[in-house]
Amino acid sequence: MGALTFTRTQKNYGRFYLRSNPFPHAGIPEENPGFCADREKELASISETILTSLDGHSVHLALLGGYGNGKTHTLKYVKSEINRQLNGGASPKALASFVMTPGLSFVDLYRNFMQDLGLDFFLDRVWEFLGIIAVEEIESRKKAFHNLNREMRQKIRDNPKIVREYVDEGTVLLSSLTKAYREKLLSIVKSVDVANAFLQLLAEETSLLAWKWISGEQTMHEQRKEIGVVSAINTDDKALSVFLDIRSILRELGYSALCLLIDEFENIETLFAQQKQRFLNSIRHLIDLNPTGLCLIISCTPEVWKTIVREYHAFSERIFKEVLLKPLNEATLRNLIAEYVQRHRTVQNDDIGQLHPFSDDSIRPLLEFSQGNMRRALSICNISIDIATEANSEKITGDSLKIALERLS
Repeated sequence: MGALTFTRTQKNYGRFYLRSNPFPHAGIPEENPGFCADREKELASISETILTSLDGHSVHLALLGGYGNGKTHTLKYVKSEINRQLNGGASPKALASFVMTPGLSFVDLYRNFMQDLGLDFFLDRVWEFLGIIAVEEIESRKKAFHNLNREMRQKIRDNPKIVREYVDEGTVLLSSLTKAYREKLLSIVKSVDVANAFLQLLAEETSLLAWKWISGEQTMHEQRKEIGVVSAINTDDKALSVFLDIRSILRELGYSALCLLIDEFENIETLFAQQKQRFLNSIRHLIDLNPTGLCLIISCTPEVWKTIVREYHAFSERIFKEVLLKPLNEATLRNLIAEYVQRHRTVQNDDIGQLHPFSDDSIRPLLEFSQGNMRRALSICNISIDIATEANSEKITGDSLKIALERLS
């Protein structure tokens, strides 16, 4: 009789001078990749596109490559680096959002964009906004802020969102800020619904409901009434309108560029012709209504992109650049393996070798087995490491890779 057990078998990766298996099991990229091996030219082109958007223009790019050639990894790396380098102390600031799939309509795209940024991000921005208003009120010598000493006031000037701490402890009354906050929002956004929803983010009892509406989830009439909004975000036009208002709020907070990284754009091929046309038109309108500070990077398979370029000129002519991610070759595969392995080394010793435990003669068969596909190559490397560990092998050779390939089949 079989039995289900959860006894973990310890693998001795230390014998290869490794902390753990360096390679992802399914070749799926991490949420925040720390590197992007052998993509110098491609990353340089992407960087130039983003910097141009920071300089006050809107430039867009198509990232092309076959399945498993690293498009998702590249986009996630770009997001991580933008938000690490340009979202915070840098000036001007940029913000990146990774959209895992465009969905079936612009409403879906908007919803995926908002969910990627998340409630916590927007709560921080709301309190940052309030802190900026508090600074203005302090400068006007309003009585409501007499409880703040000089040090507290300086802290708000240096880090506006810290005003939340003073509200929570009762040093500053939230009611002293909400009127000015709403007036400021209404001077920035076009929709009263958006202003009311962002106001309701501040109240604990309505915060989640307000976020549900702002992020594009379905809401009932009674729920919308509770937070003072009239219409749901359930059409492409409404989603586009709210997106533009949120873009205006972010710009007010110093985000000069918004980078929207859209993965798996080839999925639009599953749409009916009219759906696809409507969707692409919505994105085209988004581009046209943001002549400055917007950067779209769309990942797509070359075959589908050729169809879009051929059949939807009004959309494709707005994507000024194309970057092609080519399959791995022997040199780039060698560098990819070395990068993964070196990041998991327990010791740094030149005698170990950059590729160890992979032998030099394992690279060519690995390239042949994977056919240059990065995802498949990483999966084979993952299994090869485990097989070599279990077998107490000294190195991973071409024969080891054949066994790994049989397990993958």
